[in-house]
Amino acid sequence: GLLQEAAGATSANFPTRASFCGAMNYVDHSRYDIQINQPGMFATMMGGGKKTDDQLMAEEYVGCLLSLSRVLSDWVNDNLPKEEALLHADHYMQKVSMIDTVNTELAVELMEQNGLTTARRQQLETNYQQLKRANGQKVPQFGAKKKKCWCC
Repeated sequence: GLLQEAAGATSANFPTRASFCGAMNYVDHSRYDIQINQPGMFATMMGGGKKTDDQLMAEEYVGCLLSLSRVLSDWVNDNLPKEEALLHADHYMQKVSMIDTVNTELAVELMEQNGLTTARRQQLETNYQQLKRANGQKVPQFGAKKKKCWCC
């Protein structure tokens, strides 16, 4: 059954309950997954070295936002049904929420390098809210009351 299948799955291929739709079919998010892999400053200068946790978290965070951007773009352009778009968007939003802290300076730098300007991030927020509304779900409010800000 489903529980037996889930018990054998790893977190890498069984990320969230939001990854299921309809008759419990697994939703493949891979076409939207974007990985940021910037070389570390030390690695660039010295030809080796390891990234800091701050760098890794910023890359993960920005990768999730870029993935979310791709999902929302497909939905806005009518290339993805609203129900499927919501499954993908919620998947990436959950991944963002699981990131403990992000170095704002690093994250903003990476976002800018990848085209996620302030205006683009505001548009992502608006599009995500519209997607939630289109699916009859509670529309999230991003602002001062939440634990961490939307963009970093």
